[in-house]
Amino acid sequence: MKKSVLVCLMAAVAACSPVLTGCGGAESKCVEAYRNSDYQTAFQACTDAVDDHSEKAQEILGSMYYTGKGAPKDRRKAFSLLAVPAASGSYLSEELLGRMYYEGEATEQDLDQAYKFLSSASKHGSVDSDYFAGLVLLDKKFSQHDDKRGFDLIKTAADNGVADAKLKLAYLYRDGTGTEKNPQAYIETLQGAAALGQPYALLELGDEYASGANVKQDYDAAVKNYTDAAQNGVYLAAYKLGKMFETGKGVKENNETAAAWYIKAANGDIGEAMFSLGQMYSSGRGVSMSKKDAFEQYLNAASHGVVDAYVLVGKAYMFGIGVEKDPVKAAQWLEKAASENNGDAEYLIAIRYRDGDGVSKDPSKYLSWLRKAAEAGVIDAQYDLGMVYLDGKGIEADRKNGFEYLTSAYNAGSPKAAYILGLNALTGGNGKKDIERAIELLTEAAKAGIPDAQYRLAAIYETEVKDQLINAYAWYYAVSRCNYNDSMEKKLEVQQKMGDSDRNIAQNLGEQYAVQHKCVMPQR
Repeated sequence: MKKSVLVCLMAAVAACSPVLTGCGGAESKCVEAYRNSDYQTAFQACTDAVDDHSEKAQEILGSMYYTGKGAPKDRRKAFSLLAVPAASGSYLSEELLGRMYYEGEATEQDLDQAYKFLSSASKHGSVDSDYFAGLVLLDKKFSQHDDKRGFDLIKTAADNGVADAKLKLAYLYRDGTGTEKNPQAYIETLQGAAALGQPYALLELGDEYASGANVKQDYDAAVKNYTDAAQNGVYLAAYKLGKMFETGKGVKENNETAAAWYIKAANGDIGEAMFSLGQMYSSGRGVSMSKKDAFEQYLNAASHGVVDAYVLVGKAYMFGIGVEKDPVKAAQWLEKAASENNGDAEYLIAIRYRDGDGVSKDPSKYLSWLRKAAEAGVIDAQYDLGMVYLDGKGIEADRKNGFEYLTSAYNAGSPKAAYILGLNALTGGNGKKDIERAIELLTEAAKAGIPDAQYRLAAIYETEVKDQLINAYAWYYAVSRCNYNDSMEKKLEVQQKMGDSDRNIAQNLGEQYAVQHKCVMPQR
């Protein structure tokens, strides 16, 4: 059976293999210390032996720099030291040098050189070289690219127990690269890699059990595999565990457990976990509520490229949530998010440019960002742009475009747009007055608490529709709670037109409307 390069190196050292030139003199202390895992002594002894031009010491010291075991990890020094024994035909150095040519470490990537050294090492029985040579053959940039040969070499390494090769082989079966697609072989090989402790195989297997895409859905198995992966340093698995416990998907919802996993993942630089942890601090779920801690997590997530975090950091600076207000920083973060096509940020930065809040007023940038936000489906942006087209402020008036955007906003649930469209139906703005449609639209807006709509609706019931004084009074009553215009006087006028029975009904209905459809400050 083939062996790993580092296993071979230890064996060669132990036997004073002829692969390594000479075993006496200055290098003997280097070899002895390395064999006994006395890396501190080995490092100094091998450094001294290298000065005496010992290729054996160069190989040992190079491997120490390559792995970071007994020496600071330094691939450039490793590359320099391993070049000489590799040129002399040491397959141990050939493999490590080949890896660095393939990975572009310490030197520019050179697939031809990588394959040259790896294929030579492979012929000498290095199982890891089979794996890496296979990766080179699978690379479409390689002049001798060959998926079938790459598959065969990867399979050879996998069959010899290389966990990384088993994971790669699983992907090849899944994608049908170098072989036919084989979902069953994909799962079986993935399970084999996971059984060898390959942490990313554990993550992948967790995904499979969670989704049930290629194996029977099993949340317990998903949790087990994610947990094993997380405990082996795969922080993305910790994030996924956090999400499962936060949402209760496949497990009993537990915010404390979710927060613990998010903290682990955040400590492993998973930006999405930082964002989720920020949300938990913000709401006090699983952790003590802290707007300051929430902001810090959002800021960390933003520094890791989480676009939604850009928006929340911008809002935090805008409103002073967990941090001191800073309109300039707010605008900077919002524009950063908007540049990543975040619709909410596009709208918010548009408003900043309109009002000169944190930036200089710029009508052109206002309209540009507003259009982007509207096209992204942001309801308030669609409404605002519709009104801009109707008013002709900073742009040529265009009723057709204006009402198209307002209709889009209305269809997406905007009560403000319902109010404007209701007025248009009431006044016959499209060429025909439509009282029935006006009532329908204004009722939607009135129920959302828009005082203008409540007053208009009351007026329609009072003057435009017969036998609707009860509704007229009820809406005048509701809007009078906002001291809107002359609503109090209008309510009393309508009351005088009704009999006692209708007055009682109207009073009860008005009180009901005032509670259920509480008016807010007048909207545009």
